[in-house]
Amino acid sequence: MRSLSRSFNTTGADGSRSVDAGEFFAGLADLGVDVSSQLQSAVCAGLDASNSGSINYDDFLVLLRGAPNPVRRAAVENAFQVLS
Repeated sequence: MRSLSRSFNTTGADGSRSVDAGEFFAGLADLGVDVSSQLQSAVCAGLDASNSGSINYDDFLVLLRGAPNPVRRAAVENAFQVLS
């Protein structure tokens, strides 16, 4: 996960933690992951739900990990309450 996070942070030209499809697959290639063009299209369709042309790191993590379970959600909500 750290390598992916670094890839999003260093690949995104504007520092937004979002990358376009070309940046995303170039980052994966840098990590040694080769994705065929046919699979790239399918992956983009699943990762770019908003059809913005970019892939957001947080959305990518939700796709990999799934939505937070109730315990994780409560921990995050408590952290935000403490910080606010």
